[in-house]
Amino acid sequence: VEFHLHESVRDHLDGGNATPLPIADAASTLRRATLSGSTTLAIVNTIESAARMTDALRTTQGAEDAPVHLADAVCAFWQETTVAATDPGTQAQEYLEFLAERTEAEPGARRTLLATLTTRLRPRDRQLLLGALRQLLDSEQSTPFDDYAVLTVSTQLIEAGVDLSFDRLFRDFAPLSALVQAAGRCNRAFDGDIGTVTVWRLAGPEPNDQVPSNLIYGQDSLLRPTRTALDALRDDTETITESALISEGVKKYYQALHAQRQTTSRSDSLAASFNTGNGDRLREASLIDEQYE
Repeated sequence: VEFHLHESVRDHLDGGNATPLPIADAASTLRRATLSGSTTLAIVNTIESAARMTDALRTTQGAEDAPVHLADAVCAFWQETTVAATDPGTQAQEYLEFLAERTEAEPGARRTLLATLTTRLRPRDRQLLLGALRQLLDSEQSTPFDDYAVLTVSTQLIEAGVDLSFDRLFRDFAPLSALVQAAGRCNRAFDGDIGTVTVWRLAGPEPNDQVPSNLIYGQDSLLRPTRTALDALRDDTETITESALISEGVKKYYQALHAQRQTTSRSDSLAASFNTGNGDRLREASLIDEQYE
């Protein structure tokens, strides 16, 4: 992949009162970027951002071009069908066929399938939707929606432990380590041209809300080292190669992070145990308070 710094990020790196990108404008960009037969993933930083992005994507076009939402028939599927299969893949296939029976696309209308993934989904529903997405994204798998573009909006839950690959990725501004992790969901199968990972800085769901990236990661906590690393790598082309970001960029990020947190000036018992191979200490260690319910 290659990383493209959106204008909202470049302005932020240049300093001053950079204006984050409104969700409605980002939704319009996503719609234009998701051409027929292509797949796009947009990762946002908060559940509310995912909900507002989904609403915007469903209302930016006329009714005849409104996307079909992948979760539209989930409740009816569980209630109206006898799901005998326990295999997630078979359940996902049955669900896609069930959804297709309830979907009527207008002749000549733009065909887009929209999915939204957050931790507010019940685990069984999230598993069903992820299974359906795997089939939709598999070029060798036949589904009733093969002629649809697939557009997915997700929180960070998709960044770890989810084996999905999209043609294009848009990531809300986040620590550099998260940007690298997110990029693993783009062109994961190495089955096409170089994938594009666009990094932009989204506004909050409401005009007066805090910028989501600042809210989650802290303007001067994890984002300052990210700005330092990206500013050192960017040039007039607005594009950063994958090799540069995951090698020099990650190095600069952690150097800046450790300098900021002054990690060399304080001791850490777990780090000392690791360095000395103290397996007894590490085996009994826990980062979770024992009183935590």
